[in-house]
Amino acid sequence: MPVEVQFRGPALFVSKGNVVKDVRLPNAETRVLEDGGPANTHADGSKATKHYARLVILDRENSVVGRFNLLNTRVRLVDPLGGSCGACTSFDEVIDLRRLSDRKTSTGPQRLRVRDPEDAGSRNRFASVVEFVGGVIDANRPLPMMWDMVPIGSDAEAQKFRARVPILTIWRSQSTVAQIVIENRDGGLLSAIALDANRPKAVIYDFDSEWPSYDELVQVDEILDVGTHVDDDFKWVYQLLIPPGDDNLKTWLEEATATELPAPSADVKGEGARSPGSSGCFHGRIDDGSGG
Repeated sequence: MPVEVQFRGPALFVSKGNVVKDVRLPNAETRVLEDGGPANTHADGSKATKHYARLVILDRENSVVGRFNLLNTRVRLVDPLGGSCGACTSFDEVIDLRRLSDRKTSTGPQRLRVRDPEDAGSRNRFASVVEFVGGVIDANRPLPMMWDMVPIGSDAEAQKFRARVPILTIWRSQSTVAQIVIENRDGGLLSAIALDANRPKAVIYDFDSEWPSYDELVQVDEILDVGTHVDDDFKWVYQLLIPPGDDNLKTWLEEATATELPAPSADVKGEGARSPGSSGCFHGRIDDGSGG
């Protein structure tokens, strides 16, 4: 049986066509936001809750047998068969940042650019970058409730769409083993962890609890009160992107006459609805055709 690594919480999967290059975890633990909003808020003024980038290793009973802090690291998930990491069709269900953030203007299309984690000015925005060597990416556990998405721009309401959003995206080895290599930012080896029949699963997460149990990471039984709920935690991924003209995110919002960063929201009526823990904590994907 193939081994796997699951991803949970705010993160940005970067692909080029059907090849998934890596996933980037925002530094939501130690970073002071600098995108035009007050301290401890996102650029639109919504609350920015601290998140922790961590890794847990699980045995066959989903019991935790290892924990690792991923802040200021680079990680490789290695399938011994090598090659590129392909995406299953279910990967399309992960929230598409292009669909939310691309905007047509009178002077042409405007697109957010993906920050380079090695750039000195951007480095502190990243907790970790996880590179894929071989394997395939799949999405799992889409929720029964629908989440609304409103793209950026003055006519955004007309472009509003609804979707069932998966809470897990999963990298699977094509063989029965894999290796997780953790290095510091300078390339020094910190840990090398084998996944095999006895330890077949790991979870990499950016979550508002530092060491949650596996059940807490995958729970979908939180009851949301009646009203509108916005996944503000999703907005952490925007700090990994650069607005057109190198503006900050607040300026980008103002130019689009928008008041909120595009994020999933749920309008709950009646007796409430079931949601994943933390009312979302979804991640996103972006096609970076530039290769940057």
